Amino acid sequence: MSRFLITTMPMRGHINPTIPIVDRIQKAGHKVLWYTDIKFQPTLNRFNIDIREAKTQFPYEPVDFDLANLSESIYKIKQQVKYVFVDWPICQIEDLENIIKDFKPDIIFTD
Repeated sequence: MSRFLITTMPMRGHINPTIPIVDRIQKAGHKVLWYTDIKFQPTLNRFNIDIREAKTQFPYEPVDFDLANLSESIYKIKQQVKYVFVDWPICQIEDLENIIKDFKPDIIFTD
């Protein structure tokens, strides 16, 4: 059987739709390890999915777009976009390199 490393973005909109896919992969007899933020461990444990905790936690919180304070809302959104697409992925590199060495996945599944 194959070894799957799952590396979705640690946000509910990425985690929840992937769970049924990963659940089916496991039920087919494959080994799965999901690299994500620790806050999703209780959810993934309900499906007996092993996780590897990201060393750098992902403090993403959606921004309420406030038209009364437009410049502050735009600033917050720009900061989050930078964190989500630049800063956090850079932090992942070392974690993923170590996981790949230890877990030796046959398939890396990401969104």
